[in-house]
Amino acid sequence: MTVPVPRLTADPAERADPGAGADDLALVHGWLCRCTASAEEAEELALAVLRRAREGGPACVAAAPRVTRLQYLTAQALLGRRGIL
Repeated sequence: MTVPVPRLTADPAERADPGAGADDLALVHGWLCRCTASAEEAEELALAVLRRAREGGPACVAAAPRVTRLQYLTAQALLGRRGIL
């Protein structure tokens, strides 16, 4: 699986809150590559995070910016994989 690089935009609001799709995948995958033992594990967790993000995520982060929701779901997936959550 080839993971796209996040696009950079001129609009600061878009950079702070990236759009859906490939940008989110690249962002989450980048975070997970730093925290997992293999690229396969990072890809698997990234897809799980994006599935959960499409479902809306938990109520505790519903009002948070998109990047914050993705960070929360990423940490939750990683900690769950390691048996901490």
